[in-house]
Amino acid sequence: LREVAENDPKEIQARRYLLGLREIQDNPATAQNLINELRAAEGEQGVSWQLHQAVLWLASEQWASRQQDIQAMLEHCWQADYTWSEPVLLLAEMHTKLGNAKQVEETYAQALKRNPSATVIAEKLLILLERQNRFPEAEDILKTMGTGPRTSSAWRVRIALGTGDISRAIHELTLQVSNNEQDVDARIQLAQLLYQESGDTDQAFAYLQEAEAVDPNSRALIVVKASILYAEGKKADAFKLLDDYVAKQQDFAAFWTRAVFLNENGETVRAEQDCQRLLGFSEQGDAGYEILSNFYVGTNRPEQAMTTLEEGLEAYPRSPRLGRRLM
Repeated sequence: LREVAENDPKEIQARRYLLGLREIQDNPATAQNLINELRAAEGEQGVSWQLHQAVLWLASEQWASRQQDIQAMLEHCWQADYTWSEPVLLLAEMHTKLGNAKQVEETYAQALKRNPSATVIAEKLLILLERQNRFPEAEDILKTMGTGPRTSSAWRVRIALGTGDISRAIHELTLQVSNNEQDVDARIQLAQLLYQESGDTDQAFAYLQEAEAVDPNSRALIVVKASILYAEGKKADAFKLLDDYVAKQQDFAAFWTRAVFLNENGETVRAEQDCQRLLGFSEQGDAGYEILSNFYVGTNRPEQAMTTLEEGLEAYPRSPRLGRRLM
């Protein structure tokens, strides 16, 4: 692609592909050179160079001083093609960084008026409304979405749960389960809600058994099963289930899952040990240090939380989230 671009100053597609590569995005100088070349090839009214320029500026430390230019470029891109979701999502990202929730909502709403079939944008708006507990408005949006039945049903469950209508959520999940023998998540959630509502362990475990037949290594399955066992007074069985899961998986997610369960049920010593084990999974980067630090904060040990963050920054000096936590 580099060779194609170098050999033809008017080649647009190759430069677009290059600007989509992580290694290019991580090198602002190289990215800017390609954007300049793309601008020369497309002309001043071109949309590709303006989109990529907005992306580059939005990712820079000086993005706030460029917000008017970023907005103008992204609006130009969107107005050129109202079915193009990327400029809208980037505009919303900028307004989110500015802390302007109202403008984020208006951006999504305007885009949906122009293109009601933009499901990615509709889902973003649904999530925003859900966070604000505006479930009737979310339901209105859902009725206009052109999504498949599975996505629509999943959102109806979320809205039902948000409004406290557990019976409706159970009804929707029962329909999902009956229509899809492979839907593990629906079976697990249905088992959890049925036990929560009626305490019927037989029915709950029947759905969990169906889920296990499809995906025996599901984290959610293990957590829900352990939670029901623990609630039924079978604490040893619950802990054994988690221990067996960790012994089998021996990965970051398994230790973290057990740590959360142990901590929620008062087993803080064992939970701390699992959190400390997370530091050994280097492929997860700084995540283990953040989790261990959060554990110490939650157990009222601020000095150990601070020490953990400092150790994490020694191991990962460029970690923005550890730096923010330390501040």
